[in-house]
Amino acid sequence: MGRRISENDVFSDTATKIWHHVADLARIIDKGEAKVGIPPYNGGLFAADGTPLLDTIRIPDSVMAPTLDALSWIRESGTARYINYRDLSVQQLGSIYERLLEFEIVRDDSGVLTVRPNLFARKNSGSYYTPDELVGLILDQTLEPLIAERLGAFRSALDKLDPKDSPDYQRGDLNDADPAEAILKLRVCDPAMGSGHFLVSLVDTLADHVLDAMAEAQALATEAAPRLEYVSPLARKIEDIRATILRNAKAAGWTIDQAQLDDRHIVRRMVLKRCVYGVDKNPMAVELAKVALWLHTFTVGAPLSFIDHHLRAGDSLFGLWVRDAIDKAGAQGGELLHIGPLREAEASAAAMGIIERLTDAEIAEAHQSAATWYGVQSQIGPLDSFVSFLHALDWLNLKQPVDKAAVRAMLDGQFGNPVEIMLGRQEPIARKSAAAKSGATDRMKKQRFDANELLEAAERILESARALIGEERFLNWQIAFPGVWEKWSSAERGGGFDAVVGNPPWDRIKLQQVEWFAARKPEIAMAQRASDRAKSIAKLKADGDPLWDDFTHAESRAADTARMARFSSGKSTKDPETGKSVPALSDNYPLLSGGDTNLNSLFVERAHALVKPGGMVGLLIPSGIASDQSSAAFFRKVVGERQVHSIIDFFNKRYDGTLFFPDVYYRFKFCAYVAGGPGRTFDCASFGFFIRDLTEITNPDRVFPVSADEINRINPNSGTAPIFRSRRDKEITSGIYARLPVLVAKDSGDTVWSVRYATMFHMANDSDKFRTQPELEGNEAAWPIGGNRFRSTAGEWVPLYEGKMVQAFDHRASDIVLAAANVFRSGQGSDLTDGEHRDPARLPTPRYWVKATDTGWDAPTDWCVAMKDVTSVTNARTTITTIIPRYGAGHTLPVLFPRKGDDRASYIRSAPLLLANLNCVVLDYLARQKVHGNHLAWYLVEQLPFVLPAEYTRAFGPKTAAEIVREAVLELTYTAHDLAPFARDMGYVDAKGEVMPPFVWDEARRLNLRAKLDALYFILYGVFDPANSARSREDIRYIYSTFPIVDQQERDKWGGSYKSEELCLAWINALVAGQPDAAIGV
Repeated sequence: MGRRISENDVFSDTATKIWHHVADLARIIDKGEAKVGIPPYNGGLFAADGTPLLDTIRIPDSVMAPTLDALSWIRESGTARYINYRDLSVQQLGSIYERLLEFEIVRDDSGVLTVRPNLFARKNSGSYYTPDELVGLILDQTLEPLIAERLGAFRSALDKLDPKDSPDYQRGDLNDADPAEAILKLRVCDPAMGSGHFLVSLVDTLADHVLDAMAEAQALATEAAPRLEYVSPLARKIEDIRATILRNAKAAGWTIDQAQLDDRHIVRRMVLKRCVYGVDKNPMAVELAKVALWLHTFTVGAPLSFIDHHLRAGDSLFGLWVRDAIDKAGAQGGELLHIGPLREAEASAAAMGIIERLTDAEIAEAHQSAATWYGVQSQIGPLDSFVSFLHALDWLNLKQPVDKAAVRAMLDGQFGNPVEIMLGRQEPIARKSAAAKSGATDRMKKQRFDANELLEAAERILESARALIGEERFLNWQIAFPGVWEKWSSAERGGGFDAVVGNPPWDRIKLQQVEWFAARKPEIAMAQRASDRAKSIAKLKADGDPLWDDFTHAESRAADTARMARFSSGKSTKDPETGKSVPALSDNYPLLSGGDTNLNSLFVERAHALVKPGGMVGLLIPSGIASDQSSAAFFRKVVGERQVHSIIDFFNKRYDGTLFFPDVYYRFKFCAYVAGGPGRTFDCASFGFFIRDLTEITNPDRVFPVSADEINRINPNSGTAPIFRSRRDKEITSGIYARLPVLVAKDSGDTVWSVRYATMFHMANDSDKFRTQPELEGNEAAWPIGGNRFRSTAGEWVPLYEGKMVQAFDHRASDIVLAAANVFRSGQGSDLTDGEHRDPARLPTPRYWVKATDTGWDAPTDWCVAMKDVTSVTNARTTITTIIPRYGAGHTLPVLFPRKGDDRASYIRSAPLLLANLNCVVLDYLARQKVHGNHLAWYLVEQLPFVLPAEYTRAFGPKTAAEIVREAVLELTYTAHDLAPFARDMGYVDAKGEVMPPFVWDEARRLNLRAKLDALYFILYGVFDPANSARSREDIRYIYSTFPIVDQQERDKWGGSYKSEELCLAWINALVAGQPDAAIGV
C-alpha cells in the first residue's frame, strides 16, 4: 500500500478490501486462529461487541489507504520515513494519545463535523508527559520504605525460627513472611493515571522488587538455615503459569516465544492483575491505559490480563465516602435506604479477591475474571448510584424550599423506591398516584406542597442530577474498589492503598479566560485589558454565538468545582467575628482548598486520605506545596507530625538547556513529594532544591536533612520550607536568623519597622480605570501638564507604574512598550540608556494613566517606598525596591506606606533605612532562600531578618550607620526632578530652602555607593566577624557567587572583574577602620 501511494496509484471508492483486512485481523486477535498459530487474546480491546457501530459500516480503500499510510509513514520533501511502532515505548505512545484527549468531534448546525478543544480543556497543549527518570524517582522513593518493611519482616521471621521445630514447620513460618509474596499484596494507585505512564513503570519496578526479594530471601534463608533449602512459594506459582501457557500452546499449535515466558514476564502479569490500580476522569484515557499495560505485559500464548476491576473511569476528587452518604441520607429522611445496597456492595470484596487470585494464564480464567467482575458491578451498582445521587445534590446546591421538600419526599419513598429511581430502573410515580398515596406530604418538615409541584421538582432534580453524574463521573472510592477498604459505614475508615503515586494535573480550578479563549477565539485572549476582554465576551452573548454557552457552562462548572472543594461537607459553622452561620470547610480538603485552588493541591490531600495509616504518598507536583502561603497549614501539619519523607525540588531547565517538561515555562519549579500516611513517621525529612540533574540527588551537599525546628526558625510565621540550594546556604542562613529578628513576628506581634503593605490597582480587575495616551487625548480630551501628567475636565491623570518600570534605587529604569502580538505579557519593558538616565527630565513612559483621585495614596509624603513583586531567584537580583513619586502603582509594584497613626517624621527617618536594607545583597541572598516562584510575596518579606533601628546608631568613625545609609540612598535615588519632594524631606536643600538639583547619573559612582551599603549590611548582619575575618570573607564571596548574572554582567562591563564583590570587601576594611568616606576607586 505504501508503495502504491508513493507511485501515486489510486484506490477504489467502492471496494473495502483494506477495511476487511483490518476487521479480520481484529477478529483473529480477539478470538484466536489456531491454523496461523495465534491464540485468543481477549481483553476486549478488539472485541466486536465493544464497537457495534463498526459492524454497520464499510470504509472504502480510497479512505483507508491514505489513513493507514499517514499512520505508517512520514512523507516530506519527496522522501518517506517508516514509523516503527515497535521502537516506540508504551509511555511515548501514550503521551501521543494523551494530546488527543483534550479535543472532541462536534457536529455543527449544517451537519459538518469539526474538531475542537474539549469544553473543559483549559489549554490545547495536551497533558504533560512525565520523563521516565522522574517517574522512576517517585516510584523508588515511595516504594522503598514498603519494600524494606517486607524484607525486614522476613529477616525477623528468620531470627525467630526455633531450631526445635521441624523443617516443614519452619518453612511454613518463612512462607508466611515471604517478601516476594508480600510485595505482590501491595496495592498501588495512580488517581490521575492519564494513559498509564506511571502504572507501566510501576509494573516493572514492582516486578523487579519481587524477583530481587525472591533471590534475597533464598540467600538469607540459605545462610541462616541451610538445611531448609528455602525457595519462595512464588517460584512454584510462576512455574505453574508457565506450564499452563506452554500446555495450551502445544495443544492448540500456537507459536510461542520462550523469551516472553521468563520469570520477569510472568511476574509482570501477576503485578498487573494484583497490585496496579488507576483512575482517570476521561474514559478514553482509561482505555488507553489498558492498552499501554496490555502491550507492556504482553505474553505470547496467554490472553490479555483482565484489569477492568482495577482501572476505573471517574473523578478521583469528587464523590462520597459511604459514612458521609449515610449521614446525608439520614438528615433528609433516607435512614434505611442504604442498608440493603450497602450489605450487598460490601459482600463484593470477596469476589474481588477471587478475580485477583486468577492468573488469566488461559482464556477460561480470563473469562472467569470478567464474569466475576460483572457480578461485582451488579452488587455495587445500587449503592453507587444512591451515593452519587446524594453527592450530586450537594453540587446542585438547591435553595428553593420546594426543591428541598421534593428531595426529602423522594428519599422518604413517596415517589417509589428511591434506589430504583436513582438507578433509572423506575421513574417517579405518576402525579395522581403520588397525590393519592401520600398527599405529597413532606413528613420531615410537616410542610404541605402541591403534589404536582413536588413531583415536577423531583423530576427536574433527577434530570439535573443524572446529567451532572454523567458529566462529572463522581467516584465513590470504597464502592469503586470494594476490596481495598473495610468497615464502610464506620466513621473511621479501615483499609486503603499501600501507596498512591502519580503526576496529577497542575491546572487551577478557576477558569483561566486567556488560556480558554486562546484555543477557541484567540482575538478575545489577546485583548490588552481584562475590561476589553469582558466586553468581547459580552458581545458573544449579544451575537448569539454558541461559544458564549460553552464558556458560561465551563465557567459555571469551574465555580461549582471550587465551591465543592472548599465547602463540600454540607455543614455550617459560626463565623468567629460576625457570629453568623457560614458554610463549614470541606472534610475532604480542609487545608488545601483555599484561595485560587490548584487541582494538584486537592490531589495531595486526596492521596493522604486514600492510603493506609502506614502507607506512602509519592506525587510529582508544583513546589508550592512546600513554600506557598496557601499550603502553609498543610505543610506545617505534615512536617510537625513527621510524615514527610523527602521533597526534591526541580528547576524545569536542565544544565544542558533541555527542559524536563517542554510545555512548561523553563523557570517553573516542581517537586517529588514523598510522605507517609498518618501512621508512618520519619526521624528527619530530606530536602533538595533547584535540582537540575538527577545525579545531584546522591550529593549530600545538595540533598540533606532539614528539621522542623530549622524550618520554624527561618519561616516562623508560615512554617513553609526554606529553599536551600546547598548545606552551606543552610548554615549561613541559620546563623543570620540566630542573630537578627524577622520583620514581623506574628506570634509576638513584634515588628522591626512600622510599615503597611498595600497595592493600589489590580492590573486586571481595575483595568476599566486605565487609559492609554491616545485614549486620554481622544476619549478624555486631556492635555499634558508636565511631569508625565495630564489634565482633563475629570481631573488630573498620573502615570500608572508597573514593576517592570523600576530597578533598585531607580524609579525610571524602563519605558513600557506594547507587544500587541503577545497573548501573555503584552506590556514589555524597554530599558532607558545611561544617556537617558543622565537627563533628569527624562521620565519613564507608562502603558497607562489613572486619575490621581483613584490612587488611594495613603502616605503623608509625596513619595513612598515601592517594591517589585514579580521576581525570581534566577534573575540578576531578587529583591528590588525604590522610591516612587506620588503616582499610581499596579499590583506588580506594591508600596510600603506608614501604618495608620504613624507621624510623618518617623516615616521620613525610617524609609531610607528600610529601602537600603531591602536592596542590600545579603537580604537579597536571604530572600533567595524563600522565594520559590515568580513573586516576592509580603508573607515572605515579613519573615526576612532586618537590622534593628537601634543598630543604626553604631558609629563608623565620624558617622553613624544611619548617616551613611541616608547619604547613599539620597544620591542613588534622587536622579530626576520628579523626586524633588523626597530630596526636600531628606534635607537636601540650599541655604534658601530650595531643593538642590538631582544627582548626576554615574554608573561607576552608583556601583561604589551600593558596594558601600552592601559592606555596611554584611557588618550589621554579623556575616562579617572581625574575630574570624578570613572565614567571613569566604562567606561573603560565596554569597556574591550566588548572583551569577550580576557577576557576568560586571565582568563584561568592567574588564573581567566582579566589581561589586571587590568593592564590598574593600569597603568592609574601610568601615571597620572608621573611614566611611574613604576614596575607593572603581
